[in-house]
Amino acid sequence: MISYFGYSNYQARKQLKKEKSELSEKIEQLQQAIEKNNQIIADNEQSKRELENQSISRQEQIMNNSKIMIVLISLCLCLSLVACTTERKIYVNQPIPANLLSDCLPNLPPQSMTFGYSLRYNEHLLNVIEKCNADKRAIREISNVHLTDD
Repeated sequence: MISYFGYSNYQARKQLKKEKSELSEKIEQLQQAIEKNNQIIADNEQSKRELENQSISRQEQIMNNSKIMIVLISLCLCLSLVACTTERKIYVNQPIPANLLSDCLPNLPPQSMTFGYSLRYNEHLLNVIEKCNADKRAIREISNVHLTDD
């Protein structure tokens, strides 16, 4: 009887050691998976910061280019008023609508941005550029009307 209990106790201990070993192995695998996922998260955060910096840089470039284009258009309009002739021409200034002269300002990106939202934000930036180009086209058309009326 004692030997039976001793043998049962031995088998139970053996089974517990086996289960403990299996659980330890599973814990080790989970820790490795956690480390791998944490590295992926850190890499994604780094990529996100880089995309945000690129977005801010491009936004600044767009703003600077818009300002330069406005100055160049104003300069061209001023130069078009200068003439080298003895004829007297009367110009009627057609004012350029204020909506064509307003700055094309994109929305600022949010502080935290997912990759999917960054794609939508890039689409938004391209739409802002399209609107600015349409405004410039309209200004050129107004300027061409003045040139062809002469």
